[in-house]
Amino acid sequence: MATDTPRLQESTGSVTGPHDGRDSDGELDHRYWRCERCGLETTDSRLREGCFRCGGGAVGGGRTAAAGRSPDAGGSDA
Repeated sequence: MATDTPRLQESTGSVTGPHDGRDSDGELDHRYWRCERCGLETTDSRLREGCFRCGGGAVGGGRTAAAGRSPDAGGSDA
């Protein structure tokens, strides 16, 4: 198993990132975080606080999927 994970890459349990997103030419396009528990990927860095969808990955305890989240708060289910 490779151990060359960039030092900037964070992990809060089941949430990892930031990961580099690339465009079709291979150029850096965006950075995103991923919940390893449910697969949610989003450019919203608040995912580090806990997953919006499943509540996983929160530091110091879980969050419910709807806690503190308005329907138009952004993010991507991709």
